[in-house]
Amino acid sequence: RKAGGVYYTQELFVEHLVEGAVGPPLAEHLDRVRARAAEDPDAAAQELLDFAVIDPAMGSGHFLVGALDYLAAEVGAFLRDVPLAAIEARIEALRAAAAVGDALPPSDLQLLRRLLVKHTIFGVDRSPMA
Repeated sequence: RKAGGVYYTQELFVEHLVEGAVGPPLAEHLDRVRARAAEDPDAAAQELLDFAVIDPAMGSGHFLVGALDYLAAEVGAFLRDVPLAAIEARIEALRAAAAVGDALPPSDLQLLRRLLVKHTIFGVDRSPMA
């Protein structure tokens, strides 16, 4: 690992980085979405997904997984306070697409995570091993 410059960030550091790097801009973003929801809920739903977390050297993706966990918790709490019908419809569409055979149905949180990872989480790395 050392020869290849491969290091894994410990969970405690990932949480600290995510809270510091993602927390404040996400809080501002959610405030804007909340204000927009009062006047145009459909536009607010679109704006909710117009947030990006980018890791240009993602390696194992540990930071991005931590960011997704953080986003899902914060956005989930936001949606409990500010329900957006368009987001609920997207989650229901994901639920319908996931309904296969006798498999356990995914939870709302799992479906929200899918929606967020499709729209807000981005990572690249020059290493083919990443």
